[in-house]
Amino acid sequence: LLRIGPIAWLSGTYLPLFSIIFVDIWQWTPFVALLMLAGLQGLPKPPYEAAAIDGATAWQRFVSITLPLLRPTLLVVLLLRTIDTLKVFDTVYVLTTGGPGRATEVLSMHAFHLGFKYFRMDRATAFCYLMLVIISVIALCLIKLLRSEEKV
Repeated sequence: LLRIGPIAWLSGTYLPLFSIIFVDIWQWTPFVALLMLAGLQGLPKPPYEAAAIDGATAWQRFVSITLPLLRPTLLVVLLLRTIDTLKVFDTVYVLTTGGPGRATEVLSMHAFHLGFKYFRMDRATAFCYLMLVIISVIALCLIKLLRSEEKV
């Protein structure tokens, strides 16, 4: 009816990467929503009651009460998603195997290719250790940020 041809979701230069990002978001959004719902349900009621009595609008309550109280939950969700995003392998392998060319080759896929395609287990192991260090540094920075927010 609209005369739009088929869309090559997994071929080309940019569309496969966006397709993988979309699949990853689609896969992990329920988990993030569940964690955020748990965080929202654990918020105390008295600050909201006091803000309502003081005449705060819904936006003011959200910015002044909800976001600061949800900061630890947000940082945990961010930490988990960052770690999971850096180690994603299965989605890329199933959809594109790192192709077309190397357009969707992520870090874990590169380590896989080094070890099992080119049989360079020494480089693949070193690369995995480097990934571990990178993920650990990012995780420690996020945890430090979480701890600094708890002290305030």
